[in-house]
Formats: sequence, C-alpha cells, structure tokens
Amino acid sequence: MMVKGALAFYTANLPSWAAPQTPAETVPPFMRTEGEWEVVPQPKGVGLVIAPWNAPALLTVLPLMGMLAAGNLCVLKPSESAPTVSRLLARLVPHYFPDRSVVVAEGGRETVEDLISTPVDHVLFTGGGEIGKKILALAARHLTPVSLELGGKNPCFVDEAPTDQLELYAAEIVGTKSYFGGQFCQAQDYCLVSEAVFDEFVRILESKIEALGQRRSCQMINPGHARRVRALLAGQEAIARPALPKDEVEEDRVPVTVLLAPSVESPVMQEEIFGPLLPVLKVSNIDEAVAFVRQRPKPLVAYCFSPRPDAWAAFRDATSSGNLAVNCGPQRMQSNMNAGFGGAGESGYGYSIWGKAAFDDYSDHKTVFKGTKFAGSAWGAAPPPPPPQPSS
Repeated sequence: MMVKGALAFYTANLPSWAAPQTPAETVPPFMRTEGEWEVVPQPKGVGLVIAPWNAPALLTVLPLMGMLAAGNLCVLKPSESAPTVSRLLARLVPHYFPDRSVVVAEGGRETVEDLISTPVDHVLFTGGGEIGKKILALAARHLTPVSLELGGKNPCFVDEAPTDQLELYAAEIVGTKSYFGGQFCQAQDYCLVSEAVFDEFVRILESKIEALGQRRSCQMINPGHARRVRALLAGQEAIARPALPKDEVEEDRVPVTVLLAPSVESPVMQEEIFGPLLPVLKVSNIDEAVAFVRQRPKPLVAYCFSPRPDAWAAFRDATSSGNLAVNCGPQRMQSNMNAGFGGAGESGYGYSIWGKAAFDDYSDHKTVFKGTKFAGSAWGAAPPPPPPQPSS
C-alpha cells in the first residue's frame, strides 16, 4: 500500500518538483541588471541504496523511487541477512529494468566496499550507527554524499492521564514491540513515565504482555541477533515484568519484557535495543523527562504521550530528534508523503524515504543567472556605482 501510494504521489507531483524554481532577488536596486534567476534540480548520477534486513523489500523500493524520480541510475544492495528477498530482487529487477538503469549487487561487506569505491554519486545507508560510521569513512575517500537512516534509542514520555488513555498508550507500545519484535527503527526504546501514574501504567503494560500469550515470544532475524538482545537481559531478571519464562526459549526468540528502572549505565540503557525489551523509568514531571532526553544522543523519533499541550510544546521546543510523535504511533508518524522523514545527530541525516525531501536529497541544485545584457563585476566590467546624493 505504501509503495502504491508513493507511486501515485510521485506521478502527480514530479513535474512541479523537477521544474526550475525562481528565487527572489536580494541585491539592492542600484546593483541589479536585466536578467532572471533559476534553481534547476539535476540528477546526481548513480545512486547506491544499501538496504537493511528488517524491511528488506520496502526499504529498498521506496528509496529507489526517490532515486529514479530525481533522474538517477541506481544500484541496489539488499541485505545479505535477508537472502530470500535479495534473490527475489536480483531476479525481478533485470526483468523490469532491462536497460540496466537499475541493477542489483548481492553480497556483504566486500561488495559494499567495492561499490562505494567505484565510486558512485550518492549513498543511502539504512541500518546501525557503527556500520554507518564505516560507510561514511568509505564514502569520504571520494567525497561522496551520504544519507543515513540509523535509528537510535527512541524515548517515550508517558504523562499523567486517565486510565482509558493509559490503556491506549500501553496497547500501542506493546503492540509495536510484539508485532515487529522491536526490530524497527521507530519502535519505542524506553519509557519515561510520570510518577503519578507509574505503578498503574506498569500494571497495564504487564497485563498487555500477558494477554499476548504465545505471541509474547518474538522471533528475531537470526540466532545471533537473539543472543545480542538476550545478553541485554543478563543480570536484569529481578526487574523483569512479567517474569521471564522458565521454559527454555528457542535460540532465535526473545520474550516481550518490561524492565523496571534499570541502571542508566547498564547496556540496555546504553545501546539501541532493537528487540522486544522495554526499560521503564519513573520521572517526577515533564521537565525531568526533557532533561533526561537532552542528556543523550538525538533519537530518530521521540514520543510524547500526554493530554497536555504544555508537554507537547516542551518536547517540541526543548528536545532534539529527527521526528517528534505527539499522541501517535509510528504508522501515523510516517503517513504524510509531504513531510520528510530523517534523523538528527547520531540517528542520521538526509531524507531517504519519500516525497520532495527525498527528491531534493538525491538531486544537485544548480543556480543559474541568465543576463539579457552583460552584467560585469565591480572589479571588472561593471560601471562604478552612482555617487551618494547630498542630504537635503
């Protein structure tokens, strides 16, 4: 549905995006000469899309649409951790792009290094920050521009609210954790809960998790990732809610679990979890929540679940994040193709997903002045400015 919607959106809007824009003149009238200004979008050349494993088809195709809309050729590098999708793309793309305007390059680290060293003209990487740093280092050898979609530890502030509202907040958080197994760059990474409703909200979270039944056990992308997430639970068993299952968990599964007030120095509060764990910490008020978020790297999305406009304003004005979701979940946050979606600071930069923001990211913008008469410079062919007029 997202791809179909994006296709219609691009088709309707691309002519206006690609048309030259006329910037307003800013020089004083006595310096102006006859002519007109244009800013003309141009293709960068060859784009490289390095896709992640958690949405391997969608996060290949959506950036591809932006690359093509901007007039670029494109190389797709699917994730080697999603081999079925990678093989499917490698089979389908030559069929639909026989002119090789789009090609697929399968492989791992060495393939990425070779592609960036070719070089290409723009790189999009979606994934984790540590690999993002390596991508940047490779691209820097050729001064290749890069867009990064990285994620991070997305905070979720839960304010004092009626019980029915707290139920909605909990259903959204637990549903997102269980549906994706937490393997989603927009998933809430931890919660900051107002002390006035802390105990009640924890009870609601626990009941929502218990209601999952067998669905509490979430499949990870592979056993290695499951081991990484389970390692974050080490030493945290006493604060796990509901209690961790006594039965042996399959090697590629992790249960949805709340962690009550873990140490902020613990690995689960230092690393992006990217799994179904949810640290929950108590805060006295909105100011403490804002201060907590400000002391940490900028996230991709900050969530503010509150009935109070002053809380919304505090998160908007006093925190920094790529995106701010007030009283909504990630589906609504990513539903407007007119709004660019990207990170800030350590959660990335650039707008890779869709819309004019992606078109602009994947374009060069050439400034043109077309003089109907020759316009020289003050140190060259321009006539001297008129002398100042005496004051009356």
